[in-house]
Amino acid sequence: MLSDWKASVIRALLPWQEQLLTRILRITLALGLPAVVAGVITAVNAGAFLIAVANITAYILTLIVYVLRKRFYTGAALLLCVIVFVLGAVILLRAGPLSAAMLLLVMPPALAVLLLEERAYQGIRGVTVLALVMVTVLLHLDRLSWSVSLPLWYTLLGTYFMTVLALTSAVRFLLVRLALAVGAEQDLKAGKEALLQEVHHRVRNNLQVIMSLLSLHQKQVTTEETRTALEIMRGRIAAMALSYDYLDTEGPELLVDLYSVLEEIALERAGNVPVALCRDRGNDSILLGLEQATVIALLVAEILWNCPACRELHIELESREVRILFRSAPAELPEATRAILSALSGQIRGRIELSPSPEEPAVLTVPLSL
Repeated sequence: MLSDWKASVIRALLPWQEQLLTRILRITLALGLPAVVAGVITAVNAGAFLIAVANITAYILTLIVYVLRKRFYTGAALLLCVIVFVLGAVILLRAGPLSAAMLLLVMPPALAVLLLEERAYQGIRGVTVLALVMVTVLLHLDRLSWSVSLPLWYTLLGTYFMTVLALTSAVRFLLVRLALAVGAEQDLKAGKEALLQEVHHRVRNNLQVIMSLLSLHQKQVTTEETRTALEIMRGRIAAMALSYDYLDTEGPELLVDLYSVLEEIALERAGNVPVALCRDRGNDSILLGLEQATVIALLVAEILWNCPACRELHIELESREVRILFRSAPAELPEATRAILSALSGQIRGRIELSPSPEEPAVLTVPLSL
């Protein structure tokens, strides 16, 4: 259970760590270039050619890490820690602990705890401690030409370990808190998505129940006028239900494939209205938000159910709008239907143009709100 939690923490923090590595590398490359140039000049003037070579090599390797950071994140982060460690070790051995070496040697454990997982961090920290122990042994054996006494070295060493311990502990604490916050946010998002799916599932079921009740009541009525009115009402409810049937609840947005919905509405219509789909630029689908797709479905159903002569439906996708053409749909529609069409079109900022004659198509134009 604990290992699963750690794995989830790593997955949750990885995008943050990748962005952080990129920022660190950009700052290092931008601000490090003047420092490298100054360090190389100083090292050459002092005769410390090894330090000059180490600075130039470290900068070039950092450039390589920046290039490889996206494809090989773990390797890039690990290589950055190694570069900083080797540079600090070289400066420490050549210039002594009163140089920038001790500051550089603080960075590998801090970077490792910030960018890498627990095992890599422990490895980097162990290598750093082992290197300082070896330096202490060399100092005791008078193998290093330093002007630093042993008491001062141990003081610097104690300060180093306290700094590393405090820094890595603070970073680890913040990372755990960040992981908990990210996990809580993901759990909340998952809960919202599950609740939303349940709501849509219940809405779909309720619409099916209403359609069943209308069909049952339609069989019981005796007048043809009432039966037709109930059938039209059932078609409207069916149009709404189809939008929920093709609702994609897996993605970050609730989208509906308009092609599929309108084709089902046309097939639902008595007489099986043929559908001709004109897919501009090879589009296989038109994905719209649930509200917009539902209103368009209601508009199409309203025209098809109130225009028995309409036997052809074209859907055209342009740059930022969708156009639906109704062949043989004249302007002589019932006044109530015209009012419904006008109200629904205004709801989605669309416009409906009814043709004056059956030879010209009625056109519904809707701007895409993607």
